[in-house]
Amino acid sequence: MGDLSISTCGASVVIDKVKGSKIYIEAKEADVKVTKVVEGGLRVQCNKLDAKMINGASIDLDVNDTLSCDAMYGNRAEITCNEHVQLGLFKGNLKVLLQVSRLS
Repeated sequence: MGDLSISTCGASVVIDKVKGSKIYIEAKEADVKVTKVVEGGLRVQCNKLDAKMINGASIDLDVNDTLSCDAMYGNRAEITCNEHVQLGLFKGNLKVLLQVSRLS
């Protein structure tokens, strides 16, 4: 619990469970995988994001390729994605900006 900042130039990031008021993950060319949950104010920049669950008052995702999330709960979420967005469940205010492809 607490603030977390991760920055990588090319290595993929795998997260089991993280909770904090400010969580920032910068993995521009790499993939990010969340096996359980990320909870808190979240800002992610990555190539691909595959998440089981994301909870947070403020969620900002900037994904270059594909975003897949089983469940997302947030007061406000903004997603920018260049390829494909797949959300299993979402609760909150959502803004999705797709640069190229499709939403399912």
